[in-house]
Amino acid sequence: MVENILRQEFGSEDFQFKDITRGGRAFVFQVHFEGKDYVLRVCSQEQPIINNFKILKCLEGIGISPVPIQYNRWDDLHYSIESLLPGEHESHSDQNVPKLFQSG
Repeated sequence: MVENILRQEFGSEDFQFKDITRGGRAFVFQVHFEGKDYVLRVCSQEQPIINNFKILKCLEGIGISPVPIQYNRWDDLHYSIESLLPGEHESHSDQNVPKLFQSG
């Protein structure tokens, strides 16, 4: 599933990813593609993608902050792909993910 989503979004198979899930109802992956890092969050329901920002706290230890850039669906799953801003420790998701739903 993760490979299919990333292939669809990036149009390539030249990516690396690792599972960084720390509980919760969403699956969270750190993705590396073309020299940049992203976060892929996947959930079976739309609402937890918006509300489950605590799961992103696991990223604070590595000095990055996710900023959503894409929201979409794969079969019955909802997902968001987020870029990472270096040096920030606050999640911007609570401000930006709802905007993705309005534009998506």
